[in-house]
Amino acid sequence: AEIQRLRQSLNVRRIGLRADQLVEAIELAGMSERAVDPDWLLRWKDAAARAHATDFQEMWARVLVDEVRQPGSHNLRTLAFLNTVSKADMTTLRFMMRLDLGGFISLEAAGYFSKDIHGPMFTQMEAMGLLQPDPGKVRIRSVEEKNFRAVLRCGNKALYIEGPDEGSELQLLARPFTALGREIAVLFSTGSADTAYLFALGNALKKRGFHVDIGDWMGGSDK
Repeated sequence: AEIQRLRQSLNVRRIGLRADQLVEAIELAGMSERAVDPDWLLRWKDAAARAHATDFQEMWARVLVDEVRQPGSHNLRTLAFLNTVSKADMTTLRFMMRLDLGGFISLEAAGYFSKDIHGPMFTQMEAMGLLQPDPGKVRIRSVEEKNFRAVLRCGNKALYIEGPDEGSELQLLARPFTALGREIAVLFSTGSADTAYLFALGNALKKRGFHVDIGDWMGGSDK
């Protein structure tokens, strides 16, 4: 029992050191002056103490930094969810978050998705409460009034879309994230987009008459 408590204490210390490293990249101007809720911190510590693998320690360090920077970023329900994430879940999440276009995964990337590979992943994420139950239309609004122009960011890449005058928006068939899914997407994002997915989506849009360029995202990071 003493050895177990020592291991848990060391886990928390390792996570704290990793959190210190993450804090160095945060602008102090964005820090809230509010204190972290003591009950939240206690729940976080209990969960973090059981994180032995490096991947999970990294996750709990990011959660702590988010909450210290802006209390309320991750509520107790989110902590409870993260406490159930397995190694297999983490692998799926990191893979699928490479397809995140800002709150949804487009299904119009013809030829990219495999029923045998991606189908179970979509089902897994839906069961975890991270995806809406059914596909739906996502509306992308133009940044200009006359000609359609929009930017879809995907990690470190972006689609720059210009197209025919179809009004002020572009509709895409997609699987939208739930509120929890959008929150989890930030934690598990690798920052690296799946370029094969982006090229497939770009080609689908070109067939609809749009001009599409794929390039690096230069707008900065949310983190």
